[in-house]
Amino acid sequence: MDEERTLWDGTPSQLVNFPIFILCALIAGALIGAAYLFREQAGTAAYAIAGAALIPFLVAFWKWLRIKTTKYHLTSERLQLTTGIFSRKTEDLELYRVKDYHIYEPFIMRLFNLADVVLNTMDEQTSTIHLKAIPDGKGLRDQIRKHVELCRDRKRVRVSEFET
Repeated sequence: MDEERTLWDGTPSQLVNFPIFILCALIAGALIGAAYLFREQAGTAAYAIAGAALIPFLVAFWKWLRIKTTKYHLTSERLQLTTGIFSRKTEDLELYRVKDYHIYEPFIMRLFNLADVVLNTMDEQTSTIHLKAIPDGKGLRDQIRKHVELCRDRKRVRVSEFET
């Protein structure tokens, strides 16, 4: 029997956070601008308004960190998804349990050669796996498809669909 080997490692692109980053920058800029404009009339309240500008930066940092700590690990046998900042959660999906594959390429992501890969599975816990903003999503989907078939052959598993 073949030994399990790593096929691909990746993380989502930070492009998924772009709208949040823009919104946080605009809010922080507006708060700093308001503090500057009203520094004469508001006095110490202007410092509080300027200090409130840290909140959007903290939100943006948290969003960045959530994407940065999300890891995808594809092996010849399974797909591992690791998420979490302080507490980590790792989910394993055996490849032979994958039923269907989808690629979603919104216009903005296509400009950066990114795609969402969605896997429908036979797993009760995780019936849908969503790999967000993956570089060369079509190539990854094809690689997953190939190894799903290899795993099914190796384990002698067949998927049957019944009409009801």
